[in-house]
Amino acid sequence: MYQMMDGHLCLSVESWLEAGLTRDQFKKDSRSGDLTIYRRGQHDRTLIDVWSIRRPERIAAIERAFGRREEQGKAPRATGPAIDAEAAAFFRDYTYGRPRRICPKTPSRDTRTTPPSCATCSADSR
Repeated sequence: MYQMMDGHLCLSVESWLEAGLTRDQFKKDSRSGDLTIYRRGQHDRTLIDVWSIRRPERIAAIERAFGRREEQGKAPRATGPAIDAEAAAFFRDYTYGRPRRICPKTPSRDTRTTPPSCATCSADSR
């Protein structure tokens, strides 16, 4: 049976064997580079990247047993939680302070603080 792992369509060695293929075929294909192992595991839990299988007879046997790859691979990729824009703005302002305008009369390059002598610019930034 197909599995989605981090956006990759995968097949376990156990499923490879259920499709009617042999362990020797898996070993030979992985050694010769006819398939890519996505994640290694023990006790037939090794995952194979389905799109990396090159031999057409192997692809046909797998698709006969579990269905076409194209139909399975269209599942949406997990993108994580949605980012709350209001919370992100609060955190940014809390951490870095509110952005202030640069005072043209101030010789200092620090834009966070305005000198107390420049009353017109500090009044504008409020």
